[in-house]
Amino acid sequence: MQLGSRLLFALLLAVAFASVSAADEDEGPRICKLSIEGDDAVPEATLLEGILTSKPDWRPWRELPSFDPEDLQEDLERIEAIYRDHGYYEAQAVSSLDWNDDHDRVEIVIEVSEGEPIRLESWRLETPDVPSLPTDYAEKLRASLPTPGSVFGVDVYRKVRTTLLEQMGDLGHPAASLAGGADLDTDSRSATVSWQLRVGPTVRLGAITISGLTDVEEDVVRRELTVRAGDRYSGRQLKRSQRRVFATGLFRSVAVQPRETDALKAGRVAEAVAIAEGVPDEPDVEVVWPLDVRVSERSPRTFGVGVGYGTEDQFRARVDWTHRNFLGNARRLDVIGKYSALQAGGEVILRQPWFLYPWIESQLAAELRLSAIRETPRAYAANRFREQLEFDRYLGSGFDLRFGQAFEWADVTSQKVDPDLDVDLPEKVRLHTLPFGLRFSQLDDPIEPTLGGWLDFGVEPSLKAIGSEVDYVKLVAEARGFVPIGPTVLATRYRMGTLERFGGASAEDIPKFKRFYAGGSTSVRGFGYQKLGPRDDDGNPLGGLSWAEGAIELRFPIWRQLSGVVFSDAGQVNLRASDWSTHDIFYSSGAGLRLSTPVGPLRFDAARIYNPPNGTKHYGFYVSVGHAF
Repeated sequence: MQLGSRLLFALLLAVAFASVSAADEDEGPRICKLSIEGDDAVPEATLLEGILTSKPDWRPWRELPSFDPEDLQEDLERIEAIYRDHGYYEAQAVSSLDWNDDHDRVEIVIEVSEGEPIRLESWRLETPDVPSLPTDYAEKLRASLPTPGSVFGVDVYRKVRTTLLEQMGDLGHPAASLAGGADLDTDSRSATVSWQLRVGPTVRLGAITISGLTDVEEDVVRRELTVRAGDRYSGRQLKRSQRRVFATGLFRSVAVQPRETDALKAGRVAEAVAIAEGVPDEPDVEVVWPLDVRVSERSPRTFGVGVGYGTEDQFRARVDWTHRNFLGNARRLDVIGKYSALQAGGEVILRQPWFLYPWIESQLAAELRLSAIRETPRAYAANRFREQLEFDRYLGSGFDLRFGQAFEWADVTSQKVDPDLDVDLPEKVRLHTLPFGLRFSQLDDPIEPTLGGWLDFGVEPSLKAIGSEVDYVKLVAEARGFVPIGPTVLATRYRMGTLERFGGASAEDIPKFKRFYAGGSTSVRGFGYQKLGPRDDDGNPLGGLSWAEGAIELRFPIWRQLSGVVFSDAGQVNLRASDWSTHDIFYSSGAGLRLSTPVGPLRFDAARIYNPPNGTKHYGFYVSVGHAF
């Protein structure tokens, strides 16, 4: 072991020495700073993407980019060209250099004088009457046109053109074209656009051919397609089909597009000639385009190991093995082992998409979960064994429905009780529940959302009639919203829940691992994990039968991958069900930093409680991965 360590150390030294030597041999000045000033109309990121001169990386260990004065001079012209594309024909860019004493490091400042932009005077779109198209199609197309007075540039022209043709493609006319163009008057800084729409033939999809399959069955691909032979062409549906096939996780790449044939190419050439020669449009002629679905399979098995650290769960480790096509039919098997200060154990998950297909042509999926977990949070310690069979169905428009059953046996080895209650809680409990839920999600990104909403409602009844030892129903609801304000994102969350007892069940019968707790890095920050709410004389959480939390955050960029957050949280936990009295609410606020990484944002938060209960610290500090919500 020592010999191996010495060899590794020597190798690292050799690599480091070689790197330093290579850097020494690479003569020439380096850029230590690059800034662009006066760029109000065009984002700096857009300008940096279009030039050759590089901005130094924010990480100090990365090599500084080299400086080439000829590239910089050409970059000034490139910046002016980018501004012309954005409608600023008078824009000028100049640079200034600040050298160090050794003349081997330079700071570059590029100053942009934007000038007045070209503004749109009018945008005219002539559309033909086509019986096969919706009567309001022309009105919807014109709604995509910019309003007079807006800044007009080549980028706007291209985007509007692409949008209109995509809309026509979704209506079954992918060969539609626009004749005409734009007239610019630089003296009056105005622009007029005149277009004539040629609808072209109606296109229907022909035979669908799937290629590239080796181990995956063809039915697995066909059932994910949202188009069939004979359907009208729709670019939106083809993209949706491509996303759905790729989302199975079985393929490295997926392409869904009309087959490139000589007949299609000849048709496009003929259409271009027809436009040039003024041949009349033929919107009611139908043509058939065959469709190709080309896939490349990935390895169905993966093995992963991960470690991390968080303020609450401390050191954590996870090992997982996945088979994405277990016994065929896109059946997925996950075997997971995990360890942290809060829980340790294993879980097996078997998921079958398109359950009972082809007898039921529905996206109903079935998922079986078997888990054995040792939980050791602040409030209790328990060994939990759980079986859950859940069905879920996407309803469309962002809605998902889930329902099923769960059987659970738990051995609570350590728990605290309310000192005012002279009862002995059972150490072992058996539960049989029938969970049901509905979720709505319209987020632009599941990990770093900046726009959209998310709603979730869940009901979990526990019934003695089906084998449970306790009669109760647990209701939980949560809402999240994200609104961009320039580069800043306003993020909000509210969630609440209650545990309602019936059939003679008392509050003490509700197992502690089913009660509500609050406080911690993803709850009301400032409080320790599970420390908001009623506690016994030793400070141990009792858990509540009702709970509510709210949070608001402003997330803003700072520099490169670093961003900041200011937030305010509020929450309560009460011993009685459906008790959300305002006098029991605790408040906190704070700030934090986020560092973007491939696995999600690395999070540092600090919070202060405004009305801490007796015996509670005023401050809390947290380190974790991922946003608080």
